[in-house]
Amino acid sequence: MFQLDSQSETTRTQRFSHYFAIAYCVIAFFIGANLRDSTLFAATVYQDTEVGITAYYPTNWLFSTRDGSVLTVEDTRRLAFKTTIQIRIVPFSPGMSVRNIIDTLSIERQISRPFYKVLSIGQRPIRATETATTLDYTYVATVDDPFLQIVPSVVQGEDVIIIRRNQAILISFMTDADTYTQDYPVFERFISSLEY
Repeated sequence: MFQLDSQSETTRTQRFSHYFAIAYCVIAFFIGANLRDSTLFAATVYQDTEVGITAYYPTNWLFSTRDGSVLTVEDTRRLAFKTTIQIRIVPFSPGMSVRNIIDTLSIERQISRPFYKVLSIGQRPIRATETATTLDYTYVATVDDPFLQIVPSVVQGEDVIIIRRNQAILISFMTDADTYTQDYPVFERFISSLEY
C-alpha cells in the first residue's frame, strides 16, 4: 500500500492557497483601515463666499453661527465641555498690531470666563510662506442649568490669528484640558484644510 511520507513537500496548489490567504488578510486589513479612517475623519464642507472662507469640519459635529462668528462647530458627543472650533472675523486697520487683538481678547475673556489665564503667545506656520500668531489659554467652564449638577471643567484653548488685508481671521479651538492632546489632531486637520 502507498503511504505518504510525513516530510513530503506541499503541493503547488497548497502553496498557492497559503499565499492567497496571506494576501487576502493584508488586503482586508487595508480595506478595513481605509473604511475606519473615512468614517472617523469624514468632513463636511462649509463655504462663506462673502468672507472668502472654505472650511472642512467633522461631519458629526453640530454647526452654528452664534456670537457673531462665521462658523462654530461643537462635538456634541462630549458629556461635559463640548470640544469647539470657531472662526471669527475681526477688523484690522493698518495702524493695529496683533498684540491689540490679543489684549482685546484677554480683556473680554477675563470678564466672561472664570479664571481665564494666558499660557503662551507664539508663532506657527500656516502655509509654506505664512505664519500666524497663536494664543494658548485656559479657563473654567460652568453650566448655568439649575437642573444639571455638573462639575466645572477646566478648558484649554488655542487661538490662531491670521492677518489678511484689513481683517484678522481668528480661529479658536477649545476643549476639556484632560482631552486636549487627544482632540488636537482634529484642530490640526481643520487648520490644514482651511482656505481663505
